[in-house]
Amino acid sequence: MPISLLMATRAQARNLPSDATPAPRHRPESTGSPSAMREHCHIATLDACGDGYAVLRAVRTGETIIDWTVIDANGLVQDRWQGVVGDVVGVPLSLLDAAADNSALWGLYGAALHTGERQETDIELILPAGKGGWRRVTVVPVDDDTVTVLTRDITRERHFELALEQSRRTLRGLSPAPARARHASDPRISEPRLLGRSAALLFFGAGSVTVANTLLSALPGVNVAALRMTGFVSILTALFVPLLPWSRHLRFVASGVVLVAIGYLVLSDQFDHFSRSESAVAVYPIFFIMVVAWSGLIQVRGAPTVAACLSGLALGGILTEGGHGSIGLQCVIVTMPAAAVLGEVMAWSSRRVSNLVGLELDRSLHDPLTALANRQLFIDRAEQALARVRRGEHSLAVLFVDLDRFKQVNDSMGHAAGDQLLIEAAARLRELVRQSDDVARFGGDEFAILCEDLEHQDGAAVIASRVLSSLGVPFSLGKRHVSIGASIGIAFSGDGGKTAEVILQDADAAMYRAKDAGRARFEFFDDNMQREIATRMELETSLRQAVSRKELRVFYQPIVAADSGAIVGFEALVRWDRPGFGLVAPGSFIAVAEETGMIIDIGSWVLNEACAQAALWMAQWPGRRLCVSVNISSRQVLRGDIVEIVRDALSNSGLDPTLLTLELTETTLIDDAISVQAILRNLRAQGVTIALDDFGTGYSSLTYLRTFPIDIIKIDGSFIRTIETEREAAAIVAAVISLAKSLDITVIAEGIETLRQLAAVVDLDCDLLQGYLLSHPKEAEALPALIDSSSARFGRDHGVKQT
Repeated sequence: MPISLLMATRAQARNLPSDATPAPRHRPESTGSPSAMREHCHIATLDACGDGYAVLRAVRTGETIIDWTVIDANGLVQDRWQGVVGDVVGVPLSLLDAAADNSALWGLYGAALHTGERQETDIELILPAGKGGWRRVTVVPVDDDTVTVLTRDITRERHFELALEQSRRTLRGLSPAPARARHASDPRISEPRLLGRSAALLFFGAGSVTVANTLLSALPGVNVAALRMTGFVSILTALFVPLLPWSRHLRFVASGVVLVAIGYLVLSDQFDHFSRSESAVAVYPIFFIMVVAWSGLIQVRGAPTVAACLSGLALGGILTEGGHGSIGLQCVIVTMPAAAVLGEVMAWSSRRVSNLVGLELDRSLHDPLTALANRQLFIDRAEQALARVRRGEHSLAVLFVDLDRFKQVNDSMGHAAGDQLLIEAAARLRELVRQSDDVARFGGDEFAILCEDLEHQDGAAVIASRVLSSLGVPFSLGKRHVSIGASIGIAFSGDGGKTAEVILQDADAAMYRAKDAGRARFEFFDDNMQREIATRMELETSLRQAVSRKELRVFYQPIVAADSGAIVGFEALVRWDRPGFGLVAPGSFIAVAEETGMIIDIGSWVLNEACAQAALWMAQWPGRRLCVSVNISSRQVLRGDIVEIVRDALSNSGLDPTLLTLELTETTLIDDAISVQAILRNLRAQGVTIALDDFGTGYSSLTYLRTFPIDIIKIDGSFIRTIETEREAAAIVAAVISLAKSLDITVIAEGIETLRQLAAVVDLDCDLLQGYLLSHPKEAEALPALIDSSSARFGRDHGVKQT
């Protein structure tokens, strides 16, 4: 139903006379039209669904959203806020947030408008009168200024998840350790160790009681020395019991220890005659109760009852022989049934704990969504397979599979559709691999396949081809069919010389090579990739030390006015004077700096150097107003402190903020549009100029020019290089220049290398020029002469029109 009709119907319902019956909400007449019936059905459904529903409209100042107004809400939302504002419709969110702050959701509303796509998040909502809790908030854009918001109560689900996680931690003690470094918290080890330690405690306790009786009581008629020796032997036995093979022969060892414990006391009495002492009536029943109860840990139904019967016979015989016949019979009648019941209860509890431990172990080794093995289990199996390879049992291959375009599906259709896609992809992988192969999911859209018993690489290639064919078939997600694909990296091992982790890293590297080569294909890891990885690691290590060692240099390339040929500014370009390699261009190391995060330190250093140099120009040529342009990466912007970094650089250098231009790429704008928009506005408020670099090569959208505070656009050099040979490139450049002038945006043509290219952009009335034809980047020391002679030289040598 159109949102306008829904809101109109709700408004009509709210304007009923005061004596009208409020419920059901404006029920349609039997003679009403079908459309009216549908509208009222929608309203009734929204009021009865148990979810909060509201329609919000943005309040703007220019292009900036400063508030939101509630223009419609269902009964649940009305009830929540009735005690605060009465009728919530028409009330700005800023007023509601004053009573219960939920301003964190404003970014979600703005993101829905900006992207035109549904947004969803889980958040702990704050509501009046302490009625808040966890809600799943879904925001759907309606038009350029309106969104619908649906909130679903998931508080119970969150509490259940927390309780389940707490139960898991209680069972496991700690998170499971990796296979190569397991410890006592591993469920496969902790339970057998518990039994071994319990047995040791049993013997230690018995020995300690025996020795204590020899020290604290007279024990008439008893061989005290023999009794003391028995106690010491029991304690000594306790030291060796944990070393028994509990994990391999659990029930055999546990049963044996129970029988040995009973026999030990029976036989030891033949030597020290402890049963003749008065303490025997108290000591022996306690000991046998311990034995019977502990026998429950064998986890076999009936084992404690059998142990109780055997213990009862032994206990009665020992006490009768020691002269405590009547008391011994009473002990048997009273203690043994109780011991049997206690043992059976412990057996039941032990089995339950064992089952829970097994279940938790299974969960800790498998992906909860697809039920495939997880990374830990895959590494375990790969290590075992490599051991077989080292014994000469054929070869193996690891296929690292990454789904192409999964992120687009997840973002556009929601996480539920993404999960359904992953489940279907996992099912296809299980079906197409051999029974001896293992499939695992590592998280996100990454899968791995372990293929054993391969004669050569062709076998792995056949399996990879089947995977590509299977995942290339469209997936059915509800009423929509989605086509994705996969990129696969393959690491082959014929000798088992590498560890599972290394082979997995090799397959991962090959997968990225497949993505770079165009996706929907597979690549084998080879020696060239190995050398590339080694070279990259060496490059990364050296680059980390480049700033501290002062190996970075800033070069400056002139930006020339097309109408006069005068230099109006420079772009700061970083170079690396790497020892043994000379000057290294940024294309060789900037990508590594971006991926590792080193670009933040490098970018800050370049910014400070460029501002300091521009301040010197300002003092040396006060009438020229030479600007400096500095490239800013997306990581610098999204880190959140770029505004402060720029402010400090300007303050420390004394540079006029209007002489600083920050260049960003289109990718930076779309990474987090809402945050970036606010950051750019703050920078512009300082007086800094904002330039959009490489325009036309990324996700070019005219929306950026309207939404973001852009002062300059730089037409990418790829268009300039073909402007004289390709009609399409010339048309695009002309259109961009014309559009920019209508929006009062300055245009720079970069990458000019020939006189024809220069003439073409000048004829199209481009504002500023940049390229190797005009000047290569130079160090600051070489710039004064260039600045002094720029107007005459560029105008005379290159045909730039002069006024």
